[in-house]
Amino acid sequence: MTGFLKDSKMRFTLKDDGSILVSDHLLVYNKSNIFAVGDAISIDGLPDEKLGHTAEIQAKLVCNNIRSSLTGSRMHHYIPSLESRMYCLSLGKYSGSVRLGHFTLNGFVAALLKWGIEWTKVAQARGRPVGRVLWRLSDALTSRTVDHHKTRPPPPSHTSMRIR
Repeated sequence: MTGFLKDSKMRFTLKDDGSILVSDHLLVYNKSNIFAVGDAISIDGLPDEKLGHTAEIQAKLVCNNIRSSLTGSRMHHYIPSLESRMYCLSLGKYSGSVRLGHFTLNGFVAALLKWGIEWTKVAQARGRPVGRVLWRLSDALTSRTVDHHKTRPPPPSHTSMRIR
């Protein structure tokens, strides 16, 4: 996915697996104004989270951090929480798997939850009130993954990572 960056003149800092190394502000290392999110990144000192939900949260944080960098305000840190590690996936027509925090549910009920999530996301995209309200509530519940008031301990040194 990021193989084209290896020979790029931009000289991104890549890990051995090809992911882009970013700070907890989601800034690409050695770049003062380039951000990256989603499956393409590894956040220094944090476990990888290759989930659509986390990419969405990271994108919102980057929007805030771009605004902060333009206004000279303090940028926010990305701090994963149990909410940021949740997932819901289909395992066929009548089965699925859901994880929220330490709770995992598999089977037909999980498939129904996945269908409900997809239905409300489409409703939100179409501007329907039910989708907008439910996803605004979801965003409020998961907003703790974006640090607005806490400080995060410094990440471990790069010596524990093999960087290209």
